[in-house]
Amino acid sequence: MKVLVTGGSGFLGRHVCEALRAGHEVIAGLRAYDLTDISRTDAMFRNSGPFDAVVHCAALVGGIGLNQARPADLWRENLLMGINVLDACTRQRVKRLVMLGTTCSYPRTPKTIPFTEAEL
Repeated sequence: MKVLVTGGSGFLGRHVCEALRAGHEVIAGLRAYDLTDISRTDAMFRNSGPFDAVVHCAALVGGIGLNQARPADLWRENLLMGINVLDACTRQRVKRLVMLGTTCSYPRTPKTIPFTEAEL
């Protein structure tokens, strides 16, 4: 199976790529494409695909300090990336998509551990 891993050079993405390489062709390291721009996202899919699956790990991250300093920027850019990847998968008829989230979406003091989606 040919799998695109967005954010494949990041902390989580590197581990996802490593695990997938055991049995799949992995395409990663496509940092030249701005996933907040739908035309660049579509270009990435056209130039590197077709893909059987996509694992979306790419994100604007920087720890809790950046989350506190620029929450709207992180929310907007990460949401745009997710929407654009989802839309590109739809247009390219990708059959499998995994989108990852972050615990930074949850409150500082959760009501339950492990977290539940109801606390988002």
